[in-house]
Amino acid sequence: MTDIFFPRLPIWKGVHEEPTIQDFYPIQIGQNDRGYFQQIIDHSLKKNIIQAYRLDSYQFISTPPGCSTYGDHRGKKALEYLLKGEVFFNGSSILDIGAGTDYIAHKLTERFQVSDYIIVDPAIQTLYPSPQYKILKKYFSPMLFPEKIFDIIICMNCIEHVEDPFQLLMDMKKILREEYGVIFIVLPNIEKQFRMGDLNSILHEHISYFTQNSFCDLISLCGLELLACSNQNGTLFCILRNIKDEYREYNMNPKDNGSVKENFDKSIQYFKKLVERLCEKNSTIAFHGACNGLNNLLSLTGIPLEKLFQSERCAIYDGDENKTGRFFPIYPAKIRHSTESAYSNFDHVIVSAMTFYNEIKRFLIQKHRFHDHCIHPAFPI
Repeated sequence: MTDIFFPRLPIWKGVHEEPTIQDFYPIQIGQNDRGYFQQIIDHSLKKNIIQAYRLDSYQFISTPPGCSTYGDHRGKKALEYLLKGEVFFNGSSILDIGAGTDYIAHKLTERFQVSDYIIVDPAIQTLYPSPQYKILKKYFSPMLFPEKIFDIIICMNCIEHVEDPFQLLMDMKKILREEYGVIFIVLPNIEKQFRMGDLNSILHEHISYFTQNSFCDLISLCGLELLACSNQNGTLFCILRNIKDEYREYNMNPKDNGSVKENFDKSIQYFKKLVERLCEKNSTIAFHGACNGLNNLLSLTGIPLEKLFQSERCAIYDGDENKTGRFFPIYPAKIRHSTESAYSNFDHVIVSAMTFYNEIKRFLIQKHRFHDHCIHPAFPI
């Protein structure tokens, strides 16, 4: 088994309204006998995460649809893919698991005459109150629907938070219409990130980690088949349906993914040397992306943060207006919006939101007139 282990990794809870004290916890991730990576999670940490989901004050680790421009972008991408598929909404019964907000429910019920629409999520944020859908602020279980069958089940950015994704899929299958029923599922694809050593990919709330191949293997075990799949910026958009064959266990030999931990270690050293080299030249540095990956790097490299951020020689920028003016957890730097004119005054930019590296690089060149050699990836490409 290939293990990823960090004895002291920051717990990512998003950015904060006020400066806070960063919490740390060990993290260990290994490839299991079903072929995907899974966190070996401590019982007390698991209990804290589950309790946090139930709190009204729970802060999403990524902005959900309806809460910011970035969140809306994620929601629109999911809707675009779903609407392109051969999915019939009019007259359908829809279940939405772990929706985060009622953004998708609002868009679909506004456009189609559905039979009924139910959202199940303990941390749901209601943005568009409507009688057209019902909200259950609970964890999903098929026992919630003892006599109910759904035509469409939506599960976006949820399965990676689940300790037993096999059971989740089997539970969805129990209440999915046998003929014509479909599951629309969205999840992170960690293949490129693990290969690059991108530390945005690992965080304590994510328990299960999939590549496209390992996810396809898992759904086959569950007696589901892939109707359509697209990999966009490290996110898998999948449409699944039942197959007639009953579930049967396979002897799976996990693929050799090499030393994933070694990839992360190389990234940490690359980032540390890059920052030290720029500091030796007395260059000012802007980090683009107030994200989990940057938080992990600033912690794991051991770079003296007070010295780094003194006299505003460094700053953190992000294009998500929901983060502007809030504080970064590992060091209380106030996050600035990427359209600010002062951004152009920095000598170099290190892009930490690596999933969108190419888009951010184009933005920096066009908007702020940065030269190509002044824009650096946080992880080696």
